[in-house]
Amino acid sequence: MIYIISILLAGILLVLIGIYQNRDELKKPKETKKNLVLHFKNNPCAFDYASEYLSLNLGYEMLYVGIIEGAETKGNTQQAILRIAANGGEVIVFGFTNSKKANLSKGNLVLWGLMDLVDFDNNKDVMAAGQILALIAPSYDVATSKWEIKTDLTK
Repeated sequence: MIYIISILLAGILLVLIGIYQNRDELKKPKETKKNLVLHFKNNPCAFDYASEYLSLNLGYEMLYVGIIEGAETKGNTQQAILRIAANGGEVIVFGFTNSKKANLSKGNLVLWGLMDLVDFDNNKDVMAAGQILALIAPSYDVATSKWEIKTDLTK
């Protein structure tokens, strides 16, 4: 019986010594998963970040960050030539939207979706055509991997 009590006391003593030695770790507040949001000073800086760190291979059913290089309106459709963050860098593409919610202009930061790979005879640099789905703000949430939507052009 004394043997069992001495083993229990030794165990309790070891636990107390462990708690004492790790007291600084116990006092630290538990880290919660914070939303780290990157706010860029302007659209070109946000696009440069996307080109360097978020550039995916060009494919269907994916969204790409783009910056408009030039835009015009033809009938009810706004058309633009833009650079998107893809294929490990930048790719020049054609984009359009039928939305009346926004007026596309040079320097707008957008989300673009691929519709088809193309080969324009008059412009060999343009690799693909797709739809401009949203105007976005130069703010990227690292935890959710999402850009802040300014104007949804799909509705």
